Amino acid sequence: MSVYLPYPLYPLPHDMDIYSYHEGEELKKRGAVAPLGHSRYGFGEDNNEKREMRGKINEELKHIPRGSFDQNMLREYHNGMRRHDLSLNSALPAKDTLIRAIETIKKDKLHFLPIYDREFFR
Repeated sequence: MSVYLPYPLYPLPHDMDIYSYHEGEELKKRGAVAPLGHSRYGFGEDNNEKREMRGKINEELKHIPRGSFDQNMLREYHNGMRRHDLSLNSALPAKDTLIRAIETIKKDKLHFLPIYDREFFR
């Protein structure tokens, strides 16, 4: 389902103004307006690099099981931190990100015992 509003939600390209915004078609062609649900990453199509990164992270998350609230927070922190880490350095080991995620949770939850596949994260 595509929804276009009569005004732009995103910054206009430098050579356009609100008066040249006609039914969103010109901006849509330029990739400045994305219909709802168009892309998980905002404007434009997902590229292979992002798709590969998501696949790699999803594979890692299979080795961090769901569970208690804190365990699910570990999964969420690992997911977000890993996306950031891979965008900066694709060679960074998953273990480094997992350790940082665990340390972040343990700042508030001193007795948190993480559950994860220790063989996978070596």
